[in-house]
Amino acid sequence: MHNIHHRRRAIPAGVRLITFATTIRWIGWGFFEALLPIFIFSFADSYAETGLFSSVFDVMFLISLPAIGALADKVAAKTLIIIGLAMYPFIGIGYFLAGATGIAAFIVLTKALNGTAYALDSVGRSAYFMRHVPKDKIATAFGYFESMSTFWWILAVLSSIFLIKVVEVHWLFLLLIPSHLIAIWIISKLRADNHESMKDGVKDVLRDGAYASMIREIKEWGAGLKLIGFLVFFLSLISPVIDFFIPILTYADSASIEKAVLIAAVMAIPAVFGAFWGKIADRYKKNGIFWGLGIAAFLIFALGQTDVYIFHLGLAFLIKCALEVVNLASDGITTRIIRPEHYGRLSGAMQAIGDVGSLIGPISLGLLIDQAGASFAFTAVSIASIAMLCLLMFKSHALSPKEI
Repeated sequence: MHNIHHRRRAIPAGVRLITFATTIRWIGWGFFEALLPIFIFSFADSYAETGLFSSVFDVMFLISLPAIGALADKVAAKTLIIIGLAMYPFIGIGYFLAGATGIAAFIVLTKALNGTAYALDSVGRSAYFMRHVPKDKIATAFGYFESMSTFWWILAVLSSIFLIKVVEVHWLFLLLIPSHLIAIWIISKLRADNHESMKDGVKDVLRDGAYASMIREIKEWGAGLKLIGFLVFFLSLISPVIDFFIPILTYADSASIEKAVLIAAVMAIPAVFGAFWGKIADRYKKNGIFWGLGIAAFLIFALGQTDVYIFHLGLAFLIKCALEVVNLASDGITTRIIRPEHYGRLSGAMQAIGDVGSLIGPISLGLLIDQAGASFAFTAVSIASIAMLCLLMFKSHALSPKEI
C-alpha cells in the first residue's frame, strides 16, 4: 500500500474520485461476488449450462458497446457512468428474487441488465482515464485504480465467509442498493469533460450508425492495435477457466464454500498491487506482455497437474500476477497508439472484442470440462497461450516504440 500513497499525487483528482466511487460499489459486490459462480451453478445442470447463464451478460454487453463507445466521444463520461450506476440497485433486486424464488429467469434478466450497466460504467470510466492521464502514466493510473478498489473488495469478500454463516446468500445481493447510491452521489461531484448534451449525442450516434462506426474504427487500426485487439480477445477467451471455473471446481471437489471464497480472494490480491504492476508495464511495454504471457502459460499447465488445494491457491495467485502485467501493458500500448479524439470508440471497440471472447469462453471451456475434465482444459489453455505468445513475438515489430 506504500506505493499507492507514494503515487497518489501523480493521479488526477477526477481519477481518484472515480476510484473512490468504484471502491464503494465494489465493496457492495465483494460481500457476495465470490459466491456468484456457485450461486449460478446451483441453477444449472452442467458446467456448460453455467457458462451459458454467464454469457447472457456478455451478449448484452456486446450489443450495448458500439452505441456507448460512440457516445463516450460526444458526451461527458460522468453522464455515462451515472446512468450505468443507476441500474445496479435493480441488479441487486434481480439476484435477490432469483435466490428467494429459485426461478432461473431472474438470473437471465439480471445478467442482461448487468451487461448494459457495466458497458456504460466501464466505457465511461476508461474514456475519462485516457483523456485525463498523461500517456506515459496510463498503466500506472489503471494500476492505482485496480489497487485501491480491489483491496477493499477483498476485505468484503473475506467478510462474506462469516456472513454466509448467519445470512442466506440472496440477502447479500441487496447490499448493491446502498453502495451504488453512494457511488452515484460521489460521481455527481465529477467535473464534466465533454459538454454535448445526451440528447444531441444520441442523435449523432443514431445518424452516424454506432455499429458501422465501430467497424470503421477497427478497420482503420494499424497492425499494432489489431494485434493488441487479438490479445484482448484471447485473454477474455481463456480467463473464465481461472476467474469463473476455479471457484466452482474448488466447491465441487470440497463442498466447501469457504475454500471457494478464499481462492477467489487470493486471485484478486495481485490487483491490489496494480500500481506496482503498472509501473513495470509502463517501463517494459511489449516485453511485459511477452514475459507475463509466457509465465502464465507455464503456471496454467502446472495448475492442471495437481489437485492439492494449497497448490491451487499459490498457482492461481501467480497466474493473476502475470496476467495483471499483460493487461496493464496492453492498456498502455493502446493509449499511446490511438488518437485522443478516438478514446471512447477505442475503449468500446476493445471491450467489444474482449466481450466476444468472454461470450465464447465460458461456454466452450464449460463444454471442455464436461467432456474431458478440468486437467485437460488447463493443458489446452496453456498450449493456446504459448501459441499466442509465439504470434506476438513474431509480430513484435508492430508494437515497437517507433509505431507508438
